[in-house]
Amino acid sequence: MSSVDEIREAEYRQHRLGGVLAKYNRSVQIFDELREEIGAYLKDQQGGDFSRGEFDPETWEWVERYTGRQPPLRWGVLLGDCVHNLRSALDHLICQVALLDGGTMDDCDRSQFPIASKSEKQYQRMAARCLPRCFTEEHRAMVRRPQPFLENDRGNLHPLSALADLSNTDKHRLINPAIGFMDTDAADFLDRITRNYEGAGPSPVQSWWMLKHGSALEDGTPWFRIVFDREILKESVQVEIKANIKVGVAFGEIGLDSRDFKTIGEYVSIVIDRFMREFPETRYDD
Repeated sequence: MSSVDEIREAEYRQHRLGGVLAKYNRSVQIFDELREEIGAYLKDQQGGDFSRGEFDPETWEWVERYTGRQPPLRWGVLLGDCVHNLRSALDHLICQVALLDGGTMDDCDRSQFPIASKSEKQYQRMAARCLPRCFTEEHRAMVRRPQPFLENDRGNLHPLSALADLSNTDKHRLINPAIGFMDTDAADFLDRITRNYEGAGPSPVQSWWMLKHGSALEDGTPWFRIVFDREILKESVQVEIKANIKVGVAFGEIGLDSRDFKTIGEYVSIVIDRFMREFPETRYDD
């Protein structure tokens, strides 16, 4: 995430939408703090030190289990602050545009930036409730243009849909907890296992299983299992597998990859920037 064409704090009062941008910039600051902490966590979590493997001579099976620590709860609080400021920036945008369109603060009593992910009908219902009557047709069209439902069957994957989901959860129910998830590619991992086999003759691997990419990880979670062929390995053998797991961080019930939150912020910045450029009569330095 990065600030929309930067306006210094001292200049916010000289642009009627400066407060909206201030909200957005605050989200950027919090996200930078969160991203730095996540980066340090992921650096610690990668590699074989966070996976423990054991061989069962009865079943001829090797099982790898995740042994890393869980992300701290405070990350969910930090993400909630980011989400709140982004959602608030969009809602403030509607009120300020209403005032610039000739409305009053009474028009802002129920104003909100509508986010509809399902259909035109849903959007029109939300727009009738959330957009002040003083909004011009041009500005109504600008609010409709980035709506998720216009992506058809992919509306629920839209950045604004993710923002609405995270905001509703954080505001009304609970924080969006951070979880560690499986970020290892199964095909790549199997290829490395195959290439690194050092025994004589054919590979003794009979079957294998791997935890699905994106699955949650807790201490002790089995993430890889390999069964050896007894017919090939007829005698007792010493089994040693070096399995390196790659971990990611996700948030909330929707399992938002922390790397994708940047896209949500960038999309919000585009919406804000379009409206700021609509009002050249107020100061805005490109």
